Amino acid sequence: QARDLMLRSVEQLRQIHGPRAPQVGGALTGLALAREDSGDLEGARADFTEAYSILQGTGPEYAKARIEAVTGLAKLANLRGDYADAERMHESVLKERRASEGPESADIAMDLMNLAADSLYSERYARSQELAQQAHAMLERTVGPRHARNIYVDNVLGLAQGNAGDIDAGIVTLRGAVELARATLQPGAMMIGNVIGSLG
Repeated sequence: QARDLMLRSVEQLRQIHGPRAPQVGGALTGLALAREDSGDLEGARADFTEAYSILQGTGPEYAKARIEAVTGLAKLANLRGDYADAERMHESVLKERRASEGPESADIAMDLMNLAADSLYSERYARSQELAQQAHAMLERTVGPRHARNIYVDNVLGLAQGNAGDIDAGIVTLRGAVELARATLQPGAMMIGNVIGSLG
């Protein structure tokens, strides 16, 4: 339903503002996210690509949509195993976000987590652990230790610790992530299963 509504929004914005208007790029990012959530990864990739093409060079008011488009493309690159391409895109997102938000924010912490995940997938475990620890510390400073974003960061951190050889630390981190996931997410949320799987 969300995807169909976003598609109508994109079509109407094209009619009102023209096919290459930044408003269309912003709406395409939302449509791509809805497609991704509904399992249409190829459709999502096409929409993210078009959104970024439109939003490149637009002003700071479209920074969030531009960042979402690149982050979406990076996630899809990781899913197809192109970790270097994903890392390059995540680096560009981090650079743009720091330019617009300063050195620290909860979103910058998630960008660091994405880079930690890129390193984890490409088996650079020490680098992954270092980046995930930076993300963990930044989240604690910006939103506190009980915010749900910590679940995602600590999932990566625990896997990086375990793969780097510090199994005990990884278990402690992932047990904490499971506890926080059960306390803050809806019962049956996919992320609860993800962190239990990581702990296993």
